Formats: sequence, structure tokens, C-alpha cells
Amino acid sequence: MTKKRSKNPTLEAVRGVKSHIGDLLSHIRQGQQWKRKYTSLKLELAKLKSKKIKFPKVKHHFNDISDDKIKKCLNELFIIFDASPQVCKEAMVMAHELKNCFQLMSKRPKTVSTCIMHICMKPYVDKNIISEKAQLSVPSINLTTKIILNFLMAKSPQ
Repeated sequence: MTKKRSKNPTLEAVRGVKSHIGDLLSHIRQGQQWKRKYTSLKLELAKLKSKKIKFPKVKHHFNDISDDKIKKCLNELFIIFDASPQVCKEAMVMAHELKNCFQLMSKRPKTVSTCIMHICMKPYVDKNIISEKAQLSVPSINLTTKIILNFLMAKSPQ
């Protein structure tokens, strides 16, 4: 024989339902808190998108370099690294000296300009930070820096 369920709920069943309702209510409260946080973050993001924050462009005038691509890459790196005028001038002089280096002709302008910045900022900024910000691999920086230093050592009279 099977037991028939009685129409009167037992005390244990009522307690079980009551505890489940308490759990459900706590989940609902937690969900409401998350929903409030989500909506506030969404509003903040919408405000930031509507403002369209524009960073001021720092203009560096370098008429020495004839290669516009290297000049453009150096200007971008000056902005990224917030370089001082002394570093900018040193980098421009070095780029002007490297204009006729035939070993660098196969290298991309971004690679050459990043290595110039690395040499100019060497004691202050780590190579890994430069590689991360300029989106260039460390071995590429090592190889090109070696070529640049060898060229500059051979060129300078001693």
C-alpha cells in the first residue's frame, strides 16, 4: 500500500519551506545589491564615454630628421613616456646620426625609435617597461640596440 499524502502539512515540512524562503530572500537581497552596483557602474561608464576625455597632445618640433616615419614614432614615444626636453633632444640627435646606418634599413621605424628611447632613458626606465609600453619584444630591443650602439661607437672618433 502506498501512503496518501495528507492535506495537512506536517510541522517539519513547514519548517523546511520557511528555511528555504529565508535563503531565497537573502539571495534576492544580495542580487539587489549587485544590481545597484551594476547600475551605478554603468552610469559612471556612460558619463565617462559622454565626456570623451581628450589628452593634450605634446608637440615636439624636430626639423632635423628627414624620415617622417621615425619622427612620428619618436613623437608618439615622447608622449607615452612623458619624456623631458633633454631626453627628446638627445633622442633627436641620435636619430639624426643614425639616418645613414644601413644595418637599420631593414628594421621598422617603431623598433628603431623605441631603441633610441631605450638608450636615452636607460638609467631611468627599465627595458621591460619600455617593451611593454611600446608593444615591442625585448629580444628585438636587444638586437636593435646592439646595432645602434655599435654604429655610434664606430662613428664617434676616439
